[in-house]
Amino acid sequence: MRETIRVSELSLWLKCRRRAFLQYELGYDKDAAIMGVGRVVHAMLNEYYTGAPIAGDDLVTIQELATEDLEMCSNMMSTYIEEVEEEGLDVGQTTVTVGLQFTNAAIGPLDGNRYRNGAGGENDRHDT
Repeated sequence: MRETIRVSELSLWLKCRRRAFLQYELGYDKDAAIMGVGRVVHAMLNEYYTGAPIAGDDLVTIQELATEDLEMCSNMMSTYIEEVEEEGLDVGQTTVTVGLQFTNAAIGPLDGNRYRNGAGGENDRHDT
């Protein structure tokens, strides 16, 4: 186990824990393939939470990924769903959007029972 954590690693972990793990623990670089994996996983998450089909640039990214990268996406998504369902991590929350970057958005309350969760406000949720 490492004794120090870089600020950049913590910042990335706040944005996407999987990407931080892949980059800092497994040594993946920010190459096109791994960025494509992240984009596809986020599109899959959006489909899972909102029911909106994967389309546009995200669909093109899926078509361009290598077979092993698509398998990684599928495995990451399956693991995520299992963890969420076992732990009840999203119980009482309604996801409005996944992976949408809000510029200059502070983390914290929006209004009433809605709040932003994540660095830069990537995940806008509200309690039901």
